[in-house]
Amino acid sequence: MVVPYSDGIPIYPTFDTERDWHAHEYPTEEKERRRGPDFPKAGSPSYEMDQRAIPKLIELLANHNVQAIFFVTGEFCEYNPGLVGEIADAGHELGVHTHPQLHPEFTGEHNNDLEHGMLAEYESADIHTMIGRDYDLLRETGADTNHFRAGNLSFSIEVGNQLIDLGLTH
Repeated sequence: MVVPYSDGIPIYPTFDTERDWHAHEYPTEEKERRRGPDFPKAGSPSYEMDQRAIPKLIELLANHNVQAIFFVTGEFCEYNPGLVGEIADAGHELGVHTHPQLHPEFTGEHNNDLEHGMLAEYESADIHTMIGRDYDLLRETGADTNHFRAGNLSFSIEVGNQLIDLGLTH
């Protein structure tokens, strides 16, 4: 069931999945580990939260017969492909959620770097690459979507043009 608004407009609760936003406070060695190819490992706050919270959230939504949209980062799809499948199997929609800070080419100081983390501040080709990478990682889980949400609510005409080009129309 979609929660209807008073005039019949469907409303979907939405959830964003992204890594531990306090990672910038960790010592350099830990920040590097968390950004490395084996991030996140069991025991890291993001991984543990995902493994505990998302199945409970799916159950809660099912108990109330509510359909939601989960906006997933490419990084989330990489380290939690099974959870992406569980979300889809439970009948929820998926969407792409892009944060420049979560991409390998990010050069800012830390994960929540708003100076370097605003998608709208990048060149067209970089915007396309970042969103496209996250979209490809979602599709590698076997899921697909046409939904998108920009990290930090960063949006511009050029972001919109790249979304249309990629087929992300909602």
